[in-house]
Amino acid sequence: MIRNGCVAVVDLQNSVEPVTTQRQNRNSVEKPTVSENELYELRPSIPIIRIFRARAKQGCERALADKLATSSVEVVQGQPGFLGYLVAGPASELHHEFVFASIWTDADAVKTRFGEEWRVSLLPPGYAELIDECSVDHYHLTGQSLGRQ
Repeated sequence: MIRNGCVAVVDLQNSVEPVTTQRQNRNSVEKPTVSENELYELRPSIPIIRIFRARAKQGCERALADKLATSSVEVVQGQPGFLGYLVAGPASELHHEFVFASIWTDADAVKTRFGEEWRVSLLPPGYAELIDECSVDHYHLTGQSLGRQ
């Protein structure tokens, strides 16, 4: 789901360009807005998992899967604080949702990589035409998820 109807398109060579992708008008360009409940801050010094979800347009599933496995990895790999990633596709042919999860050492690493727009989806070039809806969420990793006793 697109939060407030906004995503940001990223040109990896240049700056972030906010783009509104509401269902009624997917190509309008506007500054993204953030609702009050999205003005959250991440706790410092705790590992973060950033979950990007995207529903592929009909017939674009393979192309989106390929982009997530290549372009999305390039966006995060080698960045300060980046620990790893997971890419997942639908378990059923009836669904079209994909997930790209990146794992970061802490909130500062996420904010350094994604900048002031860290709360919105950042789409590298070529993604918008493959996606119906997308969102990004952040979670603090617990000790159990890191294999600690």
